[in-house]
Amino acid sequence: MTSVRQLWAGIDWATTHHDLAVIGPAGPVLQLRVPHTADGLAQIIDALAGLHRRWRSIPIGIETADGLLPTYLRRHGARVVPIPPQQAHAHRARYGSRGRKSDRGDALLLAHVVATAPSRPDPATTPLARAIRTTARAQRRTAHQLRHHTRHLRSHLDTYFPAAVIAWPSPGCLNRPEARLILRTAPTPTAARRLTVPRLQRLLAQAGRVRGITDHATRLHQVFHAPALSEHPHVTAARAAITAVLLDLVDTALTAAATLQAHTEQLFATHPQAPIYQSFPGLGPLLAPRLLGELGDDLTRFTCARGLRAYAGAAPITWASGSSTVIRHRRHTSAILAETGHLWAYASLRASPGARAHYDHRRAAGDRHAAALRRVYSRFLGQLHHCLAHQIANDEHAAWKPADDTA
Repeated sequence: MTSVRQLWAGIDWATTHHDLAVIGPAGPVLQLRVPHTADGLAQIIDALAGLHRRWRSIPIGIETADGLLPTYLRRHGARVVPIPPQQAHAHRARYGSRGRKSDRGDALLLAHVVATAPSRPDPATTPLARAIRTTARAQRRTAHQLRHHTRHLRSHLDTYFPAAVIAWPSPGCLNRPEARLILRTAPTPTAARRLTVPRLQRLLAQAGRVRGITDHATRLHQVFHAPALSEHPHVTAARAAITAVLLDLVDTALTAAATLQAHTEQLFATHPQAPIYQSFPGLGPLLAPRLLGELGDDLTRFTCARGLRAYAGAAPITWASGSSTVIRHRRHTSAILAETGHLWAYASLRASPGARAHYDHRRAAGDRHAAALRRVYSRFLGQLHHCLAHQIANDEHAAWKPADDTA
């Protein structure tokens, strides 16, 4: 019988079926296609169990860490090895013919990747942390969709109603309740010019504005009555109908983002590591759950702060060849972690005197804004690793000593 250490498996997943391949020292040992059903997934477990009594030690490469298939495998004790799609693509030319691709071949490819390439073990992330990651990612996608719909609405208004763009010049102003209510009431330049100052005041109050109602209504009245270019009435009416649809999309995205954020905050509040994350300056109710979801709650995943920094994209990467050595920003990392780290470091500049002093020192040393923020982010990750390892809250005075500002 082949040793379990000489067996490697790969699964190419799909929406309707999955291909399983197991290889050994001499080549393929097993190839199987199963449907995406409970019985089909049970066939995978039975097939692996028939190969070796210690089948749970067989590493199974798969190009996803989430979903019903990885969850089913973990529930039965299988050793799941998530493989980034970029890594699998890099090995395709080595193990396959150029221009040739099949689901069966991809399963073999993943098995070869597990057998030859170094891979990270699947972290023991708790279901609560996975739930936080799921809702936090959904909230982030919804926020991006909201920005997309807002920009679409802004560019659309500029084609026939430029006064609306002048009235709410900032990119996020069109998301305000007052802007959406006035645009629904008067979606055309002609209808906007009919709005009197008292009518605008009532609309602003109805939308929830409290301060500066009179001044803001007067400014809007002047903007709407200023000379401007106009479209044909038929075209204007058609574009007004499109505006109503775009406003519906913005309203839906706003509601979805708020609902997902509230649900994420509720889940995050029940996690035992939440107080540690909340003790860091700049980590609010939006960034803290997102960071915990992406890093997970397995305390053995990162044995040192350096590994955590590298995974999060905060540690630089060295390129050395002969007498040339170049230290560059690590770009191949999680886009979510890179975005979260940038926002975290920027938000901490006002909340943390130590972070601000470190940022100013790096700027004075010649770093640009983004590079200085990455330095702050890197320091925060080191502090976070220490706090999680010792299960203590962050201490501003202990974390940022005066001598640390020159590091």
